[in-house]
Amino acid sequence: MICKNCGTILPDDAVFCSNCGLKIDSENRTENTFQVKQEGGNTKKAIKLSLTGKIMCAVMGVSLLIILIVAMSKPTMNLNDYITVKFDGYNTAGYATCYFDKDKFEKDWSGRLTFSNTANNALDSAGIMEVAKKLSPVDVFFMVKPYSVELSNTGNLSNGDKVELKISINENVENAFRVNIKAESQTYTVDGLGNAELFDPFEKLIVSYDGMAPCGSVRVASQNDNPIQWYIDAVPKEGLSNGDKVVVEFLNDSTSGDFTQYCLSTFGKIPSCTKKEYTVHGLQSYVRSASEIPQDTLEIMKNEAQDNLVAYAARWDDECTLVDYEYVGDFFLSKKNKEVFWENNKIYLVYKATMNINVPEHNYNENFTFYYPVGFKDLILNEDGTCAVDVDFPEDPESRFLVETYVRNDWGDLATYQIIGYPDLETTVKKLGTTAVDIYTFEDNLKYD
Repeated sequence: MICKNCGTILPDDAVFCSNCGLKIDSENRTENTFQVKQEGGNTKKAIKLSLTGKIMCAVMGVSLLIILIVAMSKPTMNLNDYITVKFDGYNTAGYATCYFDKDKFEKDWSGRLTFSNTANNALDSAGIMEVAKKLSPVDVFFMVKPYSVELSNTGNLSNGDKVELKISINENVENAFRVNIKAESQTYTVDGLGNAELFDPFEKLIVSYDGMAPCGSVRVASQNDNPIQWYIDAVPKEGLSNGDKVVVEFLNDSTSGDFTQYCLSTFGKIPSCTKKEYTVHGLQSYVRSASEIPQDTLEIMKNEAQDNLVAYAARWDDECTLVDYEYVGDFFLSKKNKEVFWENNKIYLVYKATMNINVPEHNYNENFTFYYPVGFKDLILNEDGTCAVDVDFPEDPESRFLVETYVRNDWGDLATYQIIGYPDLETTVKKLGTTAVDIYTFEDNLKYD
């Protein structure tokens, strides 16, 4: 029977309630019985339960079920609660780093983080099984790091820049722990960076140019008092002409590191720039056309050529005289391979000369015309437009031809005279110009009759 006052289950012959002390009589007891049929058709009285007892049993069953479900489920770990991005340095030269709050993690998970049933396989594949046996799950978590982080940008940051944090979970290592790990990508805005003093890192660099255009080269050197010790590159380095652009840059690489951070740590200053564009100047170049030769240079060469012609005529026999000569123009040769630095160009100044042969005793007086070219080579054009040429060693003609007279010499033969030069303009051009077109570009500036 059951006490009507407190619901305690009592023996059928109880006189007083063992819980509340109420005297039990027919009015203070409640009976609720059900019959259980036994084998043979007999029945006996079973347990008598009140409504309250039924509810209590139901509650106890649900509680046990909840405890069982909780015991079988995994807790969830959100790595975003512990990983964040911090910014340091100076504006325009800031840098981002990932920070893991170990103190908060240990507080949240010490005694709560446990190994999974498959931890042995996961830890063994990570190669730390023996070490892990001596450590707590939290220590092992920090050791194996079942996650990796990646930042979209880590250096040379300015206030207002965006940096994305991406966290990836290593599921194989995650399986070593009885926990569900999650993380989401997050975007951070750079702020809080102070301003550092700027300086010009190119102030004490010496950029110079060597060689001949279009094959010049650039050279970068430091002044003796330049404190910067860093690798510098210039692009392009070769094949330069006046007016070309060259970019000089302080390089960042895996060996040297970041140039801006180097300046901050070494000088406490930020470079105002790390690359700078220069314009090539001061290079000489070989003259590529007769039209590039200044008139004053041309006159100097013409005077030298005339002197050579007159000096040659002075060596003639007494009966031979240089009557007249005139300048009939030039032809110019420019070497096609611009990387060869000898006889890069040639110019031949051509004179039409008249030679008189007078032998009075034989009543002989005749004029002969010939062409006398004088060559100059490797004419160099300066940046200011002036031209340099070596006029001390001109190239006199090597070709010779004979002129015959009707005058008999002492042996009875017709007298002949050998002339240095060419009998006509076409032969002059052919011998000295057009036969070299496989090596040179030919430019004809002659006046033909």
